[in-house]
Amino acid sequence: MALRKTQRARTPVYVGFSTFQQINPPYTLVDIECVKQDLLNVFHTKIGERVMLPEYGSRIHEVLFDPFVDTTRQAILDDIEAVIATDPRVSYDQAFVTEFEYGIRIEVQLIYTPGDTAETLFVEFIRDGEDAL
Repeated sequence: MALRKTQRARTPVYVGFSTFQQINPPYTLVDIECVKQDLLNVFHTKIGERVMLPEYGSRIHEVLFDPFVDTTRQAILDDIEAVIATDPRVSYDQAFVTEFEYGIRIEVQLIYTPGDTAETLFVEFIRDGEDAL
């Protein structure tokens, strides 16, 4: 007679809620997807835009129309570091900033703290004033 092992569902460490790009329920995000959505929320918010939290957000919007030179690239990298530093659930290994025809794209290689899982976060900032993923 063979014994059958039962597997328990892993309990998520972090649970969140988002309706962004969701057509139907469930709207629950767990673990790294929750963290990535929280970081996207910060990157898509301009500094000073959030009521009662004047330091919440990203400064990338301020340099979006500046010439893409080394000082602009460094300002973006500094902002990425500052945003990631506000979230204790992740750290980052590397960040890359590239310019494309309509904006700026960032790629951040995240290290999700519980379990040291590596993930990549992509964010595009479109120069027409609207952010996209």
